[in-house]
Amino acid sequence: MLGLVVDLRKATSKAFFVSHTEERRSELQQSLEAIIRKGDLTQKEAERIRGRMIFFECFVFGRIANLDLKLFGDLCRAGRTTSRLSTDEIQVVQRLCQRVQTGTAIPMGIQNLETWLIFTDGACEGDVPSGSIGGVLVAPNHRVVHHFGCLAPDNVMSLLLTHSSHPIHELEMIPILVSFQIWRDLFQGCQVVHYIDNESVRMALLRGSGETPVARMVANSIMTAEFESRTKSWYARVASHSNIADAPSRLDFDQLHSLHSTFCAVDWNVVLMSRTPQIGG
Repeated sequence: MLGLVVDLRKATSKAFFVSHTEERRSELQQSLEAIIRKGDLTQKEAERIRGRMIFFECFVFGRIANLDLKLFGDLCRAGRTTSRLSTDEIQVVQRLCQRVQTGTAIPMGIQNLETWLIFTDGACEGDVPSGSIGGVLVAPNHRVVHHFGCLAPDNVMSLLLTHSSHPIHELEMIPILVSFQIWRDLFQGCQVVHYIDNESVRMALLRGSGETPVARMVANSIMTAEFESRTKSWYARVASHSNIADAPSRLDFDQLHSLHSTFCAVDWNVVLMSRTPQIGG
């Protein structure tokens, strides 16, 4: 527990928090500010700072710094020809510094004992590809409670096709973001297991990144959604034939209607504007 604080002031409400000491936080922030001022960082220094940032991220809530940590990791690579930082690299350090300033304590409470399941799926088919998405929410009592399924609008497909001729990676990732947007009030503060039948998407979300520019922006929005909804999220693999979201992703809702699940409409304007203005622009 060196450098950490356990806050038990709300223990009577069955909640407590784990965070860094102000001394450790201040020390790391000063190190990052010094890098920004100098505009210079050696490989050895980068490795040291990266290790400290990884430890810091282990004890603050959310994973919104994952992508920046991945970019910062490039500064640790062997063979760098200069220790001078580019404008983009300095911006990465600035964002990490802001993260140290604003990172919140990890909350632990009674809600952590509740586990919701979310199954999602995406489809991309046809010679002129059309896309669709679907999702199913299962409550802690194992009841299927909500679902969605719809076609991806033409403007979304046009954007996705500029980066890939078969954008299944993005179409498998987008419904996870949608699930946060329409159901977060139900599972806020709880454990959530996201079942995905696409391994590249699962691994990308474990890293907090994506394989294309659009996928990286969507992944970043998902990390932000995790933070804002205070979920303990886990991303697991489900075989396609066992994925209950496969049918709604192809606009087949018969099984879900028989389970008395409630249909939820997807507002694509919200999807496009959610923390990723670049997607809409």
